[in-house]
Amino acid sequence: EIVSRDWSSDVCSSDLISELLEVQSRVTDADINLRDDFLAPGYGQLNSPTREAIKLGAHHEALLLDPVYTGKAFAGCLQRAQELDSQDTLLFVHTGGTPGIFAYGAQLLEGQ
Repeated sequence: EIVSRDWSSDVCSSDLISELLEVQSRVTDADINLRDDFLAPGYGQLNSPTREAIKLGAHHEALLLDPVYTGKAFAGCLQRAQELDSQDTLLFVHTGGTPGIFAYGAQLLEGQ
């Protein structure tokens, strides 16, 4: 079962983060878009948008993404990029996880 959250109820806001870091930030809560659209079909389970994002990142940017975290995050980033105005800025933070690719080799090569 996929767990979805109501992000609007989170106590962690951009103001709180700025205060904790003792910095002034131009980032507002409205600038942050948290989504969980790409969790399906579940943790550690590869889905089609993630597979395509992993291939796209590898072929065009030599970006190695794992199917569990960064691949799903990049799939979401690609979808969000299509929704944005060309003047908007989108940041993707690659958090690692490259070794995870090897556990999913057969699934990533399906249909090749």
